[in-house]
This record gives sequence, structure tokens and C-alpha cells, in this order.
Amino acid sequence: MKNLSVLIILVSSMTVFAQKSMSNKEILQLYSTQLHLNANQFKQFRIIFKKYKTKLNKKTSNSEFNKVNKLRDLEIYEILSKEQFNAYKKEKLELEPKLKYRFE
Repeated sequence: MKNLSVLIILVSSMTVFAQKSMSNKEILQLYSTQLHLNANQFKQFRIIFKKYKTKLNKKTSNSEFNKVNKLRDLEIYEILSKEQFNAYKKEKLELEPKLKYRFE
């Protein structure tokens, strides 16, 4: 039984690491679908997403990264309903795991 558990964990880990990174277009489409964005929200979301994408991916200090991440979330908060924003936070953790807050 112990060996089976280890095997399952090992296979699960390999599956996660084998997944390819998603393109910006795929990420935006998933957000659009999961958050049920209307056309205007999608347009604004796409602009915000692209505005912060490069800033969040470059090597910066932890405090600068957290600041940019929070600014992006605040802009997104302004265009979404409360329910959509709660769904956004959950989706963000799954779709963009490397964008979790960094601590110094």
C-alpha cells in the first residue's frame, strides 16, 4: 500500500512538471470563460493583463514584484463584480502559480 501511494505521488508530480506553459492568449481565454466576462470586461481585462505581464515576469525585488502584482489586482478589481473577483483570485492561483506573492 505504501509503495502504491509513493507511485501515485510520483506519477502526479511528473504530470504537473510535464505540462507546457500556456500562452497569453490561452490564459486570457480561460479567464474569460471561467469569469464569464462580457465583451467590455474582456477588452479591459486583456489591456490590464498585457500591461502587467512583462513587469511581473522580469527579475525584480520581492517588494517591487508584490507591489506590481497588487496594482494589477486592484485594476482588475475595478472591472469585475465581487463574485467575478473572488473567482479570479482562485483561477489566478491555478493559472499563474509563479505569480504568488514573494516574501523577503
